[in-house]
Amino acid sequence: MARLAGWRPDDFWAATPADAAAVLAGWRDEEAGGMGQADLAAMMEQCPDG
Repeated sequence: MARLAGWRPDDFWAATPADAAAVLAGWRDEEAGGMGQADLAAMMEQCPDG
């Protein structure tokens, strides 16, 4: 999964179960659109470390 997702080893080992679930959910639902602008803004608010 890490290689298919383009994750470096450090990214993979630092990932949470929620991160892995999000990647797998994206692969499962290929017709779902990408992240919307509102989703990105909300994520940036929650994680302001840049």
